[in-house]
Amino acid sequence: MHSTRTRRFVRHYAEIVPTFGVIGLLASGAMTDFGAPMGLEHAIMLPAMLVAMLLRLDEYTCDAHARHATPAEATA
Repeated sequence: MHSTRTRRFVRHYAEIVPTFGVIGLLASGAMTDFGAPMGLEHAIMLPAMLVAMLLRLDEYTCDAHARHATPAEATA
């Protein structure tokens, strides 16, 4: 299970930042059609999520799960 802090980081980086970028484009008048910025937002979201996960690589590798003690180790 990933920590709450990690989930928040990935959510903010991959979902909220592209959304505010698209809102900025619409508000500035740089883009007036709603469909194009929405597609752009979703196209940016996947690479942004990858970057966010790579920045927290220790949370997303097998080694992160190996740090947790097994029930037998916890009672010993």
